[in-house]
Amino acid sequence: MSSIPPTKRICEAINEFLTKGISDGENITNTLFLLGAQRLIQELLEQEATDYLGRERYERSGENSKGL
Repeated sequence: MSSIPPTKRICEAINEFLTKGISDGENITNTLFLLGAQRLIQELLEQEATDYLGRERYERSGENSKGL
């Protein structure tokens, strides 16, 4: 399991896409839209988990936590 947060991996994919450009037969609008949508959904999911658990990723919680 990777210790890189999913949002960071998606951001790296977007940056790589923007710096290297597109390959033959690849639709730039479609690819950029999909990567952007993935990032948005991932950020929303991570924020929902943070709000529910009351802590950040890999942060230890106290005794009164909602998580397991």
